[in-house]
Amino acid sequence: ARFNEMTYSLRESQNETARQNKARAAMEGRMFQNEKLATIGQIAAEIAHEVGTPLNVISGRARSMAKKSGDQAAVEKNATIIAEQSARITRIIQRLLDFSRRKVGAEDNSEAVNLNTLTLNTMEFLESKLGAAQVKHRLNRAEGLPPIKGDPDQVLQVLINLVLNAAEAMSDGGGQLDMETASVTRRRPGLEVAPEQSMVVVSVSDTGPGIPEGERDKIFEPFHSSKTKDGGTGLGLSVVHGIVKAHDGWIEVSDAPSGGTCFSVYFPVMEDAS
Repeated sequence: ARFNEMTYSLRESQNETARQNKARAAMEGRMFQNEKLATIGQIAAEIAHEVGTPLNVISGRARSMAKKSGDQAAVEKNATIIAEQSARITRIIQRLLDFSRRKVGAEDNSEAVNLNTLTLNTMEFLESKLGAAQVKHRLNRAEGLPPIKGDPDQVLQVLINLVLNAAEAMSDGGGQLDMETASVTRRRPGLEVAPEQSMVVVSVSDTGPGIPEGERDKIFEPFHSSKTKDGGTGLGLSVVHGIVKAHDGWIEVSDAPSGGTCFSVYFPVMEDAS
């Protein structure tokens, strides 16, 4: 009887563990989606501004075309500019749709991801926000960067969150934000005997106040936030950490040469990349 009770107790313990794991996975999925929606909301106003600029150009060129309808050269020039600005709006909207389209827990969307392309998209995506915050920015992309395997939407969210965090760290009067890509050979942290492997690293550095040494182990914990004024959710870096880990990578936090903070995200190179 005691043996049967022990067996029953072990079975119930295993079932409870399974239920807890399932609940934790569901919570992480909700957390990911909530932070994704929060990020979209944060940049929605900037998207409106970004779309407004080409719309003003289109409106002005359309009026000019109407006034100079008899001038074939002017009509062709204005039509070309309108087409270019319309394509720009399409790209802006498409980037937002691509960013928000896929759901957490959907099928595996892994593919070859070009980090040089995503870093350029990120800086274009947030250009108006950085300009409004008086943040100067520079993008340095390594030539011939090998691809990584991953979900481009999730990797894009990592880059957007890191850039937004860097911009918010310099909210008092602007600053300098640098994003850089590079191809390196590194050994995984904590695996001293493991062989080195080819990695792609994306670094985002700022000229903000920096992160104290004692706080760096806490910044990736859920709901840990230093944004006391703006009421940050404390989920951004936690979600970033989860996405990078799911892509078999890691994040290193260090002091930037300018005195701020540098986030370096490492991704393994795609195995069959030439």
